[in-house]
Amino acid sequence: MEEVLRALLRAALPGVAVDWGENDARAAVPRVRLMRVSGGAEYANDGPVGLHRARVQVDCIGATYGAAKGLARQVKAAVGGYRGGMLAGVFVDSERDLSGGTAATGKTLAGVAVDLRVHYKE
Repeated sequence: MEEVLRALLRAALPGVAVDWGENDARAAVPRVRLMRVSGGAEYANDGPVGLHRARVQVDCIGATYGAAKGLARQVKAAVGGYRGGMLAGVFVDSERDLSGGTAATGKTLAGVAVDLRVHYKE
């Protein structure tokens, strides 16, 4: 799931760094950081149903709030409702403003987080 979601976002956001994990202050902006917040296998009363779910936080970091918000809109347009391959469904769950942190240059950055619910086959 991780590789497929990252590739999907990279294709939709040319020139934007899209990576899982740490938010490196030295990295160029705009950038997208993916973090798996929770997840696991889906079950019915008689056992596993063959699907997994994950909640993924997508941090959209920009030099300004407008840039971060615009990036968040692009992310939602690219993956909201997406189905294909191992991804059974990607759904936008929520959105909130973040403190984007501080760049290595000392400049304050802006951020918007988009939470996704991802249903997938392993």
